[in-house]
Amino acid sequence: MIRVLNLGGGVQSICVARMSLDGELPPLDHILSADTGAEWPETYEAVGQIEAACHNRGIGFHRVVCELPSRRPDLLETLMKAETSARWSAPPLFVTNAKRSGAITHGFTKRQCTGDYKKDPLVRKMRELAGIKPRSPGPKHQVLESWLGISADEKERMKVGSRWQKVWHPLIEGPRQMVRWDCEQWLRERGYPVPVKSACFFCPYQSDRRWRACRDLHPELWQKAVALDHHLRANADHVGLNGTPYLHAKRVPLDEVDLRTPEERGQGALAFDQDGFRDECHGVCGV
Repeated sequence: MIRVLNLGGGVQSICVARMSLDGELPPLDHILSADTGAEWPETYEAVGQIEAACHNRGIGFHRVVCELPSRRPDLLETLMKAETSARWSAPPLFVTNAKRSGAITHGFTKRQCTGDYKKDPLVRKMRELAGIKPRSPGPKHQVLESWLGISADEKERMKVGSRWQKVWHPLIEGPRQMVRWDCEQWLRERGYPVPVKSACFFCPYQSDRRWRACRDLHPELWQKAVALDHHLRANADHVGLNGTPYLHAKRVPLDEVDLRTPEERGQGALAFDQDGFRDECHGVCGV
């Protein structure tokens, strides 16, 4: 059976990759990384380190991208240049709607980006590695084992396999159960860098802490995120969005959001760190 790891680039999947490379988990045949073209630079660095290690060990490493004819491989470019809903891969936007009564209601857009840019490219590549032809249901027995970096503190995210694919969760079903903190500790003890949370740099599902990091550490990405935020509202009608969309949960333009820390707001260092609480990944991307 072919063993394949879906590498998201975050703490858990990087830990699983390192554990396999170091011999603490069975050897892998292939590692797949879905590239949206909009990951954080730190994520690209972490994934690149795993890619180099795979090449040194003779393990197949594959970066997969969206290949839909109406999309571009770069998600940001798709969002900025889409002219109709047929060429659109919507992120999970925060939306306001004005009712005739004058009331303002809040809502969300249906997320399409994960399927178009992560799930579908990964499944397509796994089918290719398993020798399954396009549009074929595949063999009636499992020929590929897909590893997911889901840790023991997020068991609700566990996936099931299919007729041709077995899904294995090494951090839950492996030699020992590991939560996210265990993965961080494992990496530190062996001298490996601990990666940042993997996500697109403009993902609405991120905390103010991450938005501050984008603004302060990567100003060029911040400017792109601000430009996208404004573009979404200017182009909402063309792509079939109902309401006024925003990237930030406060539903105001991104460059107008108050991103001060609790200390900067005068709330003190002991104030509840809602930013840090929301910053933990809850698997919204499904990989």
